[in-house]
Amino acid sequence: MNTLITGTAGSGYACGRKALVELKPMQPGDIRDNFADITAIQNDVGLAPTTSIDEGMPRFVYW
Repeated sequence: MNTLITGTAGSGYACGRKALVELKPMQPGDIRDNFADITAIQNDVGLAPTTSIDEGMPRFVYW
């Protein structure tokens, strides 16, 4: 959840506004934990992400 809050705050910052976050209990169908395993693409093509959320979010919003 920390990543979700960080991303939400980052998108608000990139848009020049404060993101309003209202935390609520988990809802049916919510996913508690989720992650991306990029091991295969790292091994296959040498992908090594270098863009932080703080750098990438404003670039995404601008795009």
